[in-house]
Amino acid sequence: MASSAAVVAGASGCTVTGRAHAPQGQVVSYAAQQQAVRQESHAASSCAVVLTGMRATVDAYNAMVATLNATQDMAALKGTDQTALVQFDLDAQRLRTAQGRDLPADVKTALSKTARASSELRKAVAGQERLALNPAAREWDRSRRQLVTVCRKFLPR
Repeated sequence: MASSAAVVAGASGCTVTGRAHAPQGQVVSYAAQQQAVRQESHAASSCAVVLTGMRATVDAYNAMVATLNATQDMAALKGTDQTALVQFDLDAQRLRTAQGRDLPADVKTALSKTARASSELRKAVAGQERLALNPAAREWDRSRRQLVTVCRKFLPR
């Protein structure tokens, strides 16, 4: 038995006019969702880079403080101050790069506060301003802890 099927296709001759459009509310909602996803991705990568780099700065600064405590002389830091300054400069670069990205507002604010505090502590170290070290270090520590808290929600556990 042979069976055959015939498919007939034809043009109806209809013309569609006008423009397609999406409801404005949906467009706004979609754009906001995409921006949030992009910001979260940028926050995750920026936080990882900045916080990982800051670990080296904390270590360098602590080594400088240990040397200062042992010598009680800002002129006898044995290069530990220079190492700390290099690390502060690297942090400044990472912080500037991160601040230039599309990030959630709380991350931008925390990065900005950390950048200011880092700059103040760097000035105290560079100027060998012993009396300015503790207040600047306290503010730096506070700002870094706030940054860690804000970043925690964007980093893998």
